[in-house]
Amino acid sequence: MLLDIWLPGADGLETLQRIREFDNPPEIVIISGHGTMKRRYGLPNFGAFDFLEKPLSLDKTLIVVKNAVEAHRLRGENRDFRKQIAGGA
Repeated sequence: MLLDIWLPGADGLETLQRIREFDNPPEIVIISGHGTMKRRYGLPNFGAFDFLEKPLSLDKTLIVVKNAVEAHRLRGENRDFRKQIAGGA
């Protein structure tokens, strides 16, 4: 999921925290026009997978999205394996 930090009428960080509470939440990539946001808020500590600064680079965006999709897939496999192990014990 790509999530802009500055949403009209909403707080992107609050939205990020709410999404992270879902069962099996998506990987979230924060987008901001302010590079200092990553350092100021420690965005990965908020559960963001990564951070992209505007203006977006197409190459970097594609790499980050590909990595996020792979991380989500691996997290799902891990969850499935844990269920299998717990069910077979």
